[in-house]
Order: sequence, then structure tokens, then C-alpha cells
Amino acid sequence: MKTVLVFIFSVISLALFSNNLTDTTASVKIPDSVKYWKTQFYSAVHFNQVSLVNWAKGGESSLSGRATMKVKANYKKENFNFQNDLKFLYGIMGTKELKMQKTDDQIYLRSSIGYKAFKNWFYSMAFDVKTQFSNGYKYPNDSVKVSKFFAPAYITLSAGLDFKPTKYFSVLFSPASGKLTLVLDQDLANKGAYGVTPGVIDDSTGAVLVKGKNQKAEFGINLVMKFEKELVKNINAESTLNLYNNYFTNRYDKQCHQKKLPFLEPSQKDKDD
Repeated sequence: MKTVLVFIFSVISLALFSNNLTDTTASVKIPDSVKYWKTQFYSAVHFNQVSLVNWAKGGESSLSGRATMKVKANYKKENFNFQNDLKFLYGIMGTKELKMQKTDDQIYLRSSIGYKAFKNWFYSMAFDVKTQFSNGYKYPNDSVKVSKFFAPAYITLSAGLDFKPTKYFSVLFSPASGKLTLVLDQDLANKGAYGVTPGVIDDSTGAVLVKGKNQKAEFGINLVMKFEKELVKNINAESTLNLYNNYFTNRYDKQCHQKKLPFLEPSQKDKDD
């Protein structure tokens, strides 16, 4: 929780600092190499309170907050481009009956390099990391931990073609994409959380005989669709669709789906049943 408070106060400080910046480009000559860079910074803190008194139809009072920070740094020169995105997001909510719990928690870093192949197509290589700040629990039970910082963390490296018909829409198709899932919490790794190989546990004593693995490597196909456009002044729409499919399914993955173990989404057949 201390880390979360430091993050929220940092976002507030950066927002106040950015509002006090002045434009000095008129008096300072910018080198040619800098002109190819475009940077953006966005930060926001939102608070919401709901108070209900003698509300006959039900409901309860609540208090929530959310902090967001986004940084972009893009380089473009002739047929070459280099794009970087960094996003922090954290939200909490509490009610009179329930304790404070997370509503949003995300750390996201993405970098991509592209070189124009022909028309609106670019040879592209992308690298991204996704994880979270603090522990996640199986709410409303806050004693069962299901996630934490770098448990899980998803690291993806993709190579392929990037289609950019407009400035606000792009589609990355990568037939050669490597994905690494990290679960650096040993308790979760021993349970086989998020697809890693679980440990061997003695059923009678609960003792861990063999520790579970902390990582899972995959190789497959990746498709990323991005839409980002300013609809009207100061109102932006942003959406990302990321689809990944592993070429190889190991024996443990098949067992998880057959036994319907936790931390894995059920197959379509299971949903239909």
C-alpha cells in the first residue's frame, strides 16, 4: 500500500509540474535530430464518492479513486520509425460493508521499431511487458492471494509486418512471436498459476516436494490491432486488441483443461457444456 500511495502522489506532483511548464522553443534552437521526436505526457487522478442515506431500494455508500499516467515518445525519420509507450494505472474502491480493494492495476511498456516495406506496410519488431503493482486477491476473500508484482508478468517479442492505413489505426501481424510468462511468487508457482508447471505437493502433509517452475516460454502467432484518435478537442478514443496463439501445447496445458484447474480459462467446449 505504501508503494501505491507513493505512485499516486507522484502522479499528482507530475500533473502539477506539467501545468507550470512554459514554452521555451522560441528562444532555444532545437538540433535537427530532436525534431524527429514527438513526446506526449498525460496524468490524471480521479476520485468518486457515493453516499446513500435511508435508500429504500438498496445500495451502499462507496469511495473510489483512480490514478493514471501515460508517456509516449515516438521517433520518425523518412522510412524509419521508433515508438515507445509507457502506462501506469491503479484504482481502488471501498464500501461500508467491504474493505478497500483494487479495481484497476496495470504496468505496461511497449517499444516497436519499423521500416517501410511498401505503401502502408512496415517491417516491424515489437517488445512489450505487462504486469501489476500490488497483490491481487480472490475478492471478497482478501486472504487468498491470486497475483502480485511480476506474478504474473508477460513479456512478448514479435517480428512481422505492421499495416498502417491511417495515422490512428494499425494492425501488427507477427507469425514469429515469443512469449514468456513469469510467476515470481513461489506459492503461486507451486500451484501452477497462469500456466507454469506446478510443483509436487504431498497430499497428506501439504509439504512441497518439488518446487513449481517460475516461467513458461511459448512460441506462436501474435495479432495486435490499435486504434487511437482524437474524436473532438480534448476527447480521445483509444483501444487495443491483442490476440496470441501458441503453436505448441504441452502435456500440462492439456491436463489443466481436462481437470479444469484454476488460473486457466475454460475451453470453448467446457463453456458449451
